[in-house]
Amino acid sequence: TLVVVIFYLLVYVAGSFLMIRRGLAMIEAVGRAADGYLWSTIALCVLGTLFLMLSVQIAKWRLEATRRLKQIRASPRAAMERIPPEEAAGGGGRVMASEIALHPDYRARIAGNTDLRIVGLGEYLATLRPKGKTDSTFGNELETAIGGALLNALGPGLGTLLLPSLGVIPKSILGYGEAAAAAMTAYGGVEAEAPRLGQVGSTMPANVVKTMGGTSLITMASVTDINSAIAGGSTNGDDDKKDASPPSSIEILVKRGEPHEETFPPESIPNPFIFSQHYRKAIDAMEKLVTANNIKNGKKPYDPDEFEVMEATPVDERTLPGLHMGMSGVKRTQNRRGILENRLICILMNNLSSNDIRHEFPDVPGPFSVVMDAGGSPITRPEDLVAALQKAGNSAKCTVVSRTTTFGLSLCVKEIDGTFSYVPIGLRFRTGMRDVQGENIDVYLPHSSIDLEIKGPSCNVLIQYYHDASGFAAWNSGDYPDTPWSFDGKKRGIDLLKCVRQAGFHMACCNSAAERGKVPYGGYALYGTCNDSVAVIESAAGDGTTDIYPLTGVGGWHVDFVRRAKEFRHKELTSGRSKDFVEDLEKFYQAVKNQPNDCFPTLETMDDCARRLIASSPDNPIFQSMEDGTKMCEALRTELAEL
Repeated sequence: TLVVVIFYLLVYVAGSFLMIRRGLAMIEAVGRAADGYLWSTIALCVLGTLFLMLSVQIAKWRLEATRRLKQIRASPRAAMERIPPEEAAGGGGRVMASEIALHPDYRARIAGNTDLRIVGLGEYLATLRPKGKTDSTFGNELETAIGGALLNALGPGLGTLLLPSLGVIPKSILGYGEAAAAAMTAYGGVEAEAPRLGQVGSTMPANVVKTMGGTSLITMASVTDINSAIAGGSTNGDDDKKDASPPSSIEILVKRGEPHEETFPPESIPNPFIFSQHYRKAIDAMEKLVTANNIKNGKKPYDPDEFEVMEATPVDERTLPGLHMGMSGVKRTQNRRGILENRLICILMNNLSSNDIRHEFPDVPGPFSVVMDAGGSPITRPEDLVAALQKAGNSAKCTVVSRTTTFGLSLCVKEIDGTFSYVPIGLRFRTGMRDVQGENIDVYLPHSSIDLEIKGPSCNVLIQYYHDASGFAAWNSGDYPDTPWSFDGKKRGIDLLKCVRQAGFHMACCNSAAERGKVPYGGYALYGTCNDSVAVIESAAGDGTTDIYPLTGVGGWHVDFVRRAKEFRHKELTSGRSKDFVEDLEKFYQAVKNQPNDCFPTLETMDDCARRLIASSPDNPIFQSMEDGTKMCEALRTELAEL
């Protein structure tokens, strides 16, 4: 902040000096073109003054936010106790989490269709009272205690992610500072699709300070750009030492075929891979490896038919009694062998998709192929493998899905009788759109994917394509916790083989661009997140449009991706290909080139932003504010048609 203030102060002084100098020159030479310079310097001076004023406001806000966070971290952990819910009606905690209040229809749907019991985070917080206190004037103490517990239990990344919803961080400042802070507050983290808390922590800066009722999309993109510049500086070494550098993360992932470090033994996936002979052998080899590792690490024996049951750990029993991280007792949607089958099919699909760029990685073996039966024709493209599986009697379908994401974070509450209630949560971001009353329209961040389901005698799998937070654009296993808010989403059908082909194009082009440019994080959040990757595929495999929202690729980085897509179209895949293939490749390039960007909606783009926000929102909104947001978008679209 100090650097920004000093910079704009210098701009202000320089502008003032130039204005005086140009003014004297104009007096000396009236009628010359100097008056044009005068107006430009006046504009520069005004701009410098404006930014100086904004910087002072931002500095004040950041000082207050920092002071509040220090107070939270330093405060002693207050001892809390829970009171019966009927005594907690209208409690302060309920107000603190009003943004994620459950929709009454969703609550009824869960109660009627499942054995799960859900509770809103605000409902739980409303049952907390400091021990020994009965009055209702303890709001600040409760905020501080809960904020401290979240920071301690979840870490500085995830902990601060929930603070805006709880009202712990200042939510507004006056005047221009509010608008400026919305675009300059610290980044609230990038999308993390898989439920891997460790992965989330590694991708999120430690100094997250979310404010303004939700960080804006423009903040997410702008600070991603800054973070990547910092991270990129550590990768720019001496050119003379390039040959000695270790293989990049993209190269390792292309060679391995999946992001899991404990992967299939190399000999279990030979090249060519004879499906009828090697598929079961590969599963057996991986099961033996998992069994041996479980014994080595003191874990319980591997059971292929077991559905993993999730566990939960207390957040802070002293301050947040009963609140746990995780979803205790909830099973995953697939058994352990099913997840291994998902991973094996992913490796085969990823290996085939990487054939077009394998020559860019010296240590990666040459073209990979699959043969359905010994002596059969080699398959070198992912869509051809899916077609071959269909021919072998398996059914297959692709869907475009957007699910509400929580960065892998889940919560539950242990009740007095020992059972658990589950707490659906969401992460709200400002869209940059406002309704006619001036209210901000928010979005709960979704995770989008291309879901490919294959069922039949050869395999039974659900795999998903997206650009992952690990930086690898690839197919991943599609297993989830078996709760509706984790797995359900907005789903749309799409042409099966064209969709798989376009995913192959995207995987090769995205990973190649990231490797060539040594792009931090494999281009994740810079080329866009999972949402952007899926939007390209939906557009290219469909009618040239997408229903995915939000799309947040960073300008210059996106242009780098466009350059690689253009080269990909021209030089690498057109020779000897069918007319249909070349046409699909052109559609891929156009989809990348014309990808919308939602970080800074304008009058020209806002209607499409609102349309896609509605289209990607759940049919059964989890939170009341989700439904409110879609209604605000519908009203905005009506108004925009008349502007």
